Amino acid sequence: MTIATLHLAFFATAGLLSSQVTSSASGQALVKSEACGMPKEFVGLRDVEPMDLTGENLRTFSTEVAIGRLTLTKSAAYVRSCYNDNENGASAGCNLFVQSHLVGINSSAVNNASCPFGSDACDTDAVRYDSGILYSNEDFGINYPESDSLSFRRVTTCAPVLGEKYATDWRDEVPETLAGLSNTSARYYEFGKGKNDNGCDATNSTTNSTTFCVSKYQKENLQAAYTVR
Repeated sequence: MTIATLHLAFFATAGLLSSQVTSSASGQALVKSEACGMPKEFVGLRDVEPMDLTGENLRTFSTEVAIGRLTLTKSAAYVRSCYNDNENGASAGCNLFVQSHLVGINSSAVNNASCPFGSDACDTDAVRYDSGILYSNEDFGINYPESDSLSFRRVTTCAPVLGEKYATDWRDEVPETLAGLSNTSARYYEFGKGKNDNGCDATNSTTNSTTFCVSKYQKENLQAAYTVR
């Protein structure tokens, strides 16, 4: 009788404590493990040359690539299954996150916003998407102490720009690296300095405001990518 009583007491205690470990309704669990944490990674993975890596660095690189591909594949499948309509939990596999849909405080979408580049730079009204304020603990499930929690907000404004207003005339006798031509014509679009040092991928003779350029070769052979008047 003593053993049976202790047995029942142990199971009763375990049943009470289990509610503090996991919740079937929310799909959340508390985990404590020495093996948890972020994997080793390269800073600036896109700039790494795999052919120059050996040993541990090559294994780290391969792991990062594999994780990236797996994450992209699973994310794309999740979006197709769960976000094709406005209903929460479109299928049984749509309850993975703390919040199935992120709706920030005071979020909004405006179709007639002001041009972000100045009133005379845009071809039409701009659209503006405001995520509202999202919280790391409540919305993203990052369990930090309240004093270390973060809030997030993103505002994106988009509008078609009057490209012809900021384009130069066609300039002749410029070299082009894309097709290996030594003498062609090019037009420069000056929205501000581009990412590369020359400001233009295909030709030289750029200005300090050149963002990109379109060459005669591009106009004639890449018409699906460019519309040039």
